[in-house]
Amino acid sequence: MKKLVFTLFFLHAIFLNAQCWNTIYTGGAHTYGVKTDGTIWVTGQNTYGQLGIGTNVSQNEFTLFSNANTWSVFSFGEYFSLGLKTDGTLWAWGRNDNGELGDGTEISKNIPVQIGTAHDWVTIKVGRNHSLALKANGTLWAWGSNLIGQLGDGTTISKNVPVQIGTSTDWFKLGVGLTHSFAIKTNGTLWAWGQNLGKLGDGTTINRTSPVAVGTDTNWNKVYGGVNSSVGIKTDGTIWSWGNNTYGELGTGNTTPIYSPIQIGNSNWLDINYNGHHVLAVKTDGTLWAWGTNSSYRLGDGTYTNRNVPTSISNLNNWIKVYAGPAFSLALKTDNSLHVWGFTNTGAVGNGGGADVTIPTALGTCTLANEDFTKTQITIYPNPTKNILNITTTTPLQKTIIYNLLGAKVYEQSFNESIDVSSLPSGVYVVKFYGEEAVFVEKIVKE
Repeated sequence: MKKLVFTLFFLHAIFLNAQCWNTIYTGGAHTYGVKTDGTIWVTGQNTYGQLGIGTNVSQNEFTLFSNANTWSVFSFGEYFSLGLKTDGTLWAWGRNDNGELGDGTEISKNIPVQIGTAHDWVTIKVGRNHSLALKANGTLWAWGSNLIGQLGDGTTISKNVPVQIGTSTDWFKLGVGLTHSFAIKTNGTLWAWGQNLGKLGDGTTINRTSPVAVGTDTNWNKVYGGVNSSVGIKTDGTIWSWGNNTYGELGTGNTTPIYSPIQIGNSNWLDINYNGHHVLAVKTDGTLWAWGTNSSYRLGDGTYTNRNVPTSISNLNNWIKVYAGPAFSLALKTDNSLHVWGFTNTGAVGNGGGADVTIPTALGTCTLANEDFTKTQITIYPNPTKNILNITTTTPLQKTIIYNLLGAKVYEQSFNESIDVSSLPSGVYVVKFYGEEAVFVEKIVKE
């Protein structure tokens, strides 16, 4: 046991410069990253205070935003940011010309300000300059610019405080584009509103000021909007796209507009992300794919050539999450290392700036064996343990995998609130909990 305690102390001592990440959030030209120790880091443009660090000075390397595990999720617009804390409160900062912060003013803020006093916010998503959020009771709320009906309240009048959209209490997930909005209900149906141009997916090009159904399918999982197109993934692992298709971002093999969802490829997709005019995706086999516009090398295939079909990026199969910015890209591998590529001059990729990055390139060095996992949203007890580990969490989880410090997988199962580790040899192990938006990592000791 003394040897194990010494090992943990040693691992903590060499943590100082660790570069392992749980999840990434991208905006117009700024990025937040949550490390495996729960600390939150920011980089990119900060003209309006959208980094939330108390200044308007832009950053081209990741700068500490918070070392406390009080934030649960973020979402970013072009020049502003929203965040939810673990106590269910809503906070905003950055540009506020259109009331997109929701604090009742049009005054920009360079530090987070609380929006109202409610403690029951559960989900947030933002577009270019409008915001959406869900409360725990399933109600939908919106605020900010509404010139094209993107708030969904039946008007084109902008709002500087959250207003409820309709009376339904069965809203479940959100998605946004530049000037259009999506929401998925608990029954799996997809709804859209705002500027259309075919990107709403309702078969027309008519703008909508209130939510309209997108077909009748009941198995939608996630939806993302770009500038003039949209892409979604269903619960069966199929990807669907629709909209303008100027740069081949629909992935159909041409640039013909499509006004209703059309399936792209097979049913083996794990994760997608879309922002601007390019799409990133990961298959269930861990391979990385991209399509759409390739200016600034944002597809990561080393060329400037647009791709109108899903194109394989790198020959590796250990990718797990992708994050598309307007002109840059980021992705996490299963070892929690962060890779970046594309346009660098805004600082949003956090690599110090310089020339555009043509292919996925590691940002720093990640060694999970050296990480100190002390501030995640997951609690494991007792730890150390001889037999059973109990898990409590504030975020939905899907799968649990345990690795030894040599990187060998020794345990895997669908997420359960208890894990029997009695069959494992004594030692230190890394446990990964896979959620919808992130991979959380903890360290355990088996006595």
